[in-house]
Amino acid sequence: MIENSNALLKTLWLWQAKRKLKSDDIPTQYTSIYIIGAFGKFQHVELIIRYLHDSSQVLRNRAAQSLKEIYPRLENPEDKNSFVVLILKALENSDSLTHKLTLIEVMRDFDLKIREKILGPMILQTENDLQYIVIQSLGDTKDFDILDAVLNSADTTDLILRKTALKTWYEGIKLHDLELSVAYCAPRMHYVIRAAYELQTKGEFLRNLLSHANNNDLPSPKAYPDFIMRYFTELLGNWEYDPDAYRSLHAILVPSYFTFNTDESVDEDRPFMIL
Repeated sequence: MIENSNALLKTLWLWQAKRKLKSDDIPTQYTSIYIIGAFGKFQHVELIIRYLHDSSQVLRNRAAQSLKEIYPRLENPEDKNSFVVLILKALENSDSLTHKLTLIEVMRDFDLKIREKILGPMILQTENDLQYIVIQSLGDTKDFDILDAVLNSADTTDLILRKTALKTWYEGIKLHDLELSVAYCAPRMHYVIRAAYELQTKGEFLRNLLSHANNNDLPSPKAYPDFIMRYFTELLGNWEYDPDAYRSLHAILVPSYFTFNTDESVDEDRPFMIL
């Protein structure tokens, strides 16, 4: 009896919400979209998906949130697939950065494989804010091809984008077992060092990688400035004694010194920075 009563109330609320969506009053539209998000099913999706392109940011955000609430309630796989198709179609037809950001925000609750398929190729095709939210939406990926693209996007002067990319890359590697992580990271160890420094980690994952890496697979030594050398000196002091990790780190991380173009005494075998 109670369940029937609740179902009747939901039906009534949805009927009212659908009717009041026709209003030009933003608060009324907002409430209607909210109710549809709370109780709606797949057949109600198209009623609010158009508000993702509305001129009102308040309505766009509410529509995105309501769609995110509806998606997990879809039990029929066909409905879920149709939902994804609708969002993807809207994304493909959108020329507005704001609209694209909103649509990708809706995708965050999609299954990982779907997000990887849709958003993975977009990493290297986008930039700035759009690239940032694409990478954020793939924060739980461990696909090495996608992680390579994410790492590539970290080569930027945009501090927020760089840290987001490095964090996604670093955390994605950690999702693999140690053997796979070592095989992938050994030739990219300078990037792991960079990520460990920029993210200010405790370095335990880096230590494990260095401890198990074959020195023959590690990249050539690279000169690092004093502030990074000091950071890793402090890390070494906090690590448990691990001679293999120490040897690997010292083999590729060396202090830089400065010279001038006219300095004929430069030792070419030692890393240096030309001023």
